[in-house]
Amino acid sequence: MASSTLNNIVVTGANGYLALHVINQLLKTGYNVHATVRSQKADKKVCATFPEHYGTRLTTVFVENLTKPECFRDAFDNNTVGAIHVASPVHGHVEDNARDMLDPAVKGATGIFDASKFYAGPSFRRVVHLSPSAAMIDATKGLRPGYTYTDSDWNLVTFEEAVSMKDHVPLYIASKCLSERAVWVWMAEHKPKFDLACVNPTMVLGPHLETINSMDEVTSTAKFLWQLVDACEIPQLLWAGCVDVRDTAINPLNELANLTKPN
Repeated sequence: MASSTLNNIVVTGANGYLALHVINQLLKTGYNVHATVRSQKADKKVCATFPEHYGTRLTTVFVENLTKPECFRDAFDNNTVGAIHVASPVHGHVEDNARDMLDPAVKGATGIFDASKFYAGPSFRRVVHLSPSAAMIDATKGLRPGYTYTDSDWNLVTFEEAVSMKDHVPLYIASKCLSERAVWVWMAEHKPKFDLACVNPTMVLGPHLETINSMDEVTSTAKFLWQLVDACEIPQLLWAGCVDVRDTAINPLNELANLTKPN
């Protein structure tokens, strides 16, 4: 259902922990949301989280394959002014690093840019890409306490290194880093009329918006908090800091509203 005003935003991976908070902030601010999901289960989760908006200011769009731009066709209309890319593969079990994690992450990221170029109308102005702060951290330089990171800082992991990784967390970080590099390359090559902003939060913690029936359903970083609550174990904090999920969710909105600093 298209809005009659120019305030529609596409949000990918809408059923995810952070994406639901992003959608919540968008709805509170007055935007309409076209939320992409990949399954009926994901659709039901979004519907149950926002029952008062579902079908009116919030619509879901089934995108079976994030790597294929044509799958996003129905997510865009002439009233769409921006997109927030949150989706990324998070597999509990990976048999092939390239096939199961790296390629879907990288091609899924560039896929939303291709779709924005093909299907967005003239009012479309920005894609906001979310990835962790680890995409900016060069592990060879250590923790560097007190160092101020800028957009010149990069995690220098290569695709070839990531293919051979055995641990899931470094692999996930590599997939996000490679995805962010890929979208900047895409922007340089295609030079679209819209621009790009990247948001790189540290460890995201905070409440879930959706109903949780079992801890087995929790795959987000918020699981670290639950591990503290049940006192079964103290999780190892591998990051330099943390940020509230609600604060993180506001950042993409700020990037959509502030176009004074392109790219």
